[in-house]
Amino acid sequence: QHQAIGNLRIQGLQSNIYFNYSHYSAYVNYTFSNPYKITDKKIRIGDIASHHLNFGTNALFFNKLNLNIRANWSGKKPTGKETTVSNNPLNKIDAYFVINSAVSYRIYKRISAQILINNVLNKEYFDPGVRSANGIYYASKLPQNRRNFIVKLNINL
Repeated sequence: QHQAIGNLRIQGLQSNIYFNYSHYSAYVNYTFSNPYKITDKKIRIGDIASHHLNFGTNALFFNKLNLNIRANWSGKKPTGKETTVSNNPLNKIDAYFVINSAVSYRIYKRISAQILINNVLNKEYFDPGVRSANGIYYASKLPQNRRNFIVKLNINL
């Protein structure tokens, strides 16, 4: 069941930096969020990290082989008392850092093969449970995927 949780005020700031040179590119992205529910007092919206940092790079070799690596860092996510998820027995979900990568090879004009590796370092990390998570009936934190691989054949029409 989905129910509105009231008047929300989420303020933030995002900055991006992009770099391109020949067959190389890179980016950095930072986001700051200040999320609150407004009632008779301000209550911190749980499950949203205040800080996120993403960065990545891409390199193309011989106009066929593309190498990509991306990293994502998320700050801790407050939960529990003093937040909108007050039933959660945890007072935070820990920050995490995850690296993902991809290797693509153009086989023929519009056909390419790709191997993606998510969570390269096999990091154990979690996201918060549902809003009513109490650690008994609903999990207070949910494990995210460990290292996994995806193999794709792309055909662009």
